[in-house]
Amino acid sequence: SKAWKDAFYIWKNDKEYWHEIYRYRVIIEGFFSLLKKKFMNWLRTRNVMARDNEMLLKVLCYNLTILSKYI
Repeated sequence: SKAWKDAFYIWKNDKEYWHEIYRYRVIIEGFFSLLKKKFMNWLRTRNVMARDNEMLLKVLCYNLTILSKYI
C-alpha cells in the first residue's frame, strides 16, 4: 500500500523523524484496545454517519468515565 511504502521510505531516509512519529502507535493501539474491551469491539450501525456518531459516543463515554474518577 502507499502508506506502507511512505512509512518505509521515511524509516529508510530519516530514522529520527520516523521514531518521533512511530512512538505514538503504541498509545493509539492501546486506546483502541481499551475501547474494544470496555464498549464492545464492533459497531451496531451500518450507515457511515451513524457509525461515526456511535464511535464518537464511545469516546465520549470513555472520557466521562476517566473524568468521573477525579471528581
